[in-house]
Amino acid sequence: MGCCFCCLSEGEKVGKILENFPPAGVSQAQDGALQLVVGRVVLAGTAPFYSPGSSACCVYFHITVEEEHESYSTDQNGNRQRNTSWHTICNQECFSDFYLQDGPNKIFVQASIRSACKIQSDVSGSGSNWHTFGMSNIPPGVQALIMRHGTPGYNWGMRAGITGNYRYTERSFDVGECVGAMGVITPANDPWTGQPVKFSKPFDGKSMPVAAMANWHDHAKEAWEEFSRTPVVLLTDSKKFTSMVQVQPLFQWQPPPCNWAIQFSAQPMGYPQYPHPV
Repeated sequence: MGCCFCCLSEGEKVGKILENFPPAGVSQAQDGALQLVVGRVVLAGTAPFYSPGSSACCVYFHITVEEEHESYSTDQNGNRQRNTSWHTICNQECFSDFYLQDGPNKIFVQASIRSACKIQSDVSGSGSNWHTFGMSNIPPGVQALIMRHGTPGYNWGMRAGITGNYRYTERSFDVGECVGAMGVITPANDPWTGQPVKFSKPFDGKSMPVAAMANWHDHAKEAWEEFSRTPVVLLTDSKKFTSMVQVQPLFQWQPPPCNWAIQFSAQPMGYPQYPHPV
């Protein structure tokens, strides 16, 4: 039995819509068209930031970190039992503008306006929903988040009630990764450089006639109706869509060293410090 629409996540709803649009490379973007175009992620005028779990330079990440707590109880026979539970200590997103590039061709995505983007992103790393670890193997970026958001006085698990185990799940759009953007292809001036560039502009309910959705699945129609009430761009790094397109590789680029103390001492919740264009 299928899941009801209200149970679908943002990413699942994005996927339902994108199934109805054949992906094309950025080099094939057509002015005025509502298109799903795929290219490799390139920074757009922002200071680099990094995904805490993988330490990859990225333009978007979403990480959830949980801390394991323990308690003890006694059953009716007087036997002492240990109970454990996971508690979320950090649920954080960070995002910025970026380009999708295919050879010399670029598409600008104004992803710094999160309310104008709907995102589908695969779990980073091993593909497991959660990466579990203890004190001895905590990734440095996740450690920085734990130090900032963990239970006060926990002293790396030595406090009663804290086991010292943590887990995280993370999604990100990494520099050089293939990502798809669905929006209206529109020539404009780059807000960072002032130079001409094509945008993937947010679409709305008027961007496509209802008749064109006649063969869509009901959930796809419902997702379109929900998302198109206000203009949005759909973004995905799912290989279901990106692997269908041949995109030229980027020239090798080495990001500057990561400094977690600076990244997470910036604006609230770890947003990177950089000037937004007027």
